[in-house]
Amino acid sequence: MDAATKDGKMVEIGRGIIDIPGVIGALRKIGFSGMCSLEYEKDMKDPLAGIAESLGYFRGVMQCR
Repeated sequence: MDAATKDGKMVEIGRGIIDIPGVIGALRKIGFSGMCSLEYEKDMKDPLAGIAESLGYFRGVMQCR
């Protein structure tokens, strides 16, 4: 989401207000060993580019943390 309001819009992971590196860091800190599931609901007629960007960002953060 690009804003924490009812008018917030869906955006690719890493472009929004959620602190993805912070979330991943917190999960690692507590020793989380489960799975993470990413949900993408933007551009449903042609979602591939946004999914690829989001997944690439997520994987990059995972490697850096």
